[in-house]
Amino acid sequence: MFPFIFVYGIYITLYGHISPGGAFSGGVVIAAGFILIMLSYGKKYCEYFLDYYRASMIESLSMLWYITVGLFSVLAGYQFLSNKIAGIPTGVAGSVFSGGSIFLLNAAVAIKVFGTIYILFSFIALEEVER
Repeated sequence: MFPFIFVYGIYITLYGHISPGGAFSGGVVIAAGFILIMLSYGKKYCEYFLDYYRASMIESLSMLWYITVGLFSVLAGYQFLSNKIAGIPTGVAGSVFSGGSIFLLNAAVAIKVFGTIYILFSFIALEEVER
């Protein structure tokens, strides 16, 4: 089920500015896929692929990405996170890249939400007890 959940979370994130859903919803769905792995195979198995350090780095880098996208318009001489005014192409209405920088911002927020929920759940999850 994980690949389907993961792809669906990416789909929600990509089309978030066109249809209902968006960055928060996509991040939650992607985190749900990793939580499903943790519930199915255990915390140790899931931490082999994505431990606390990697998840916190992903979470931190996503906010750095968000700030960097916002600074592009500042460097162009406009307000933080300006879009069309700053010369960022907005594309054809209704397509994935029709929002200019909103696509990049949605991706950053989805990654941030994914990292936060994954870290919170991994703290809540109990350690396996050897019997």
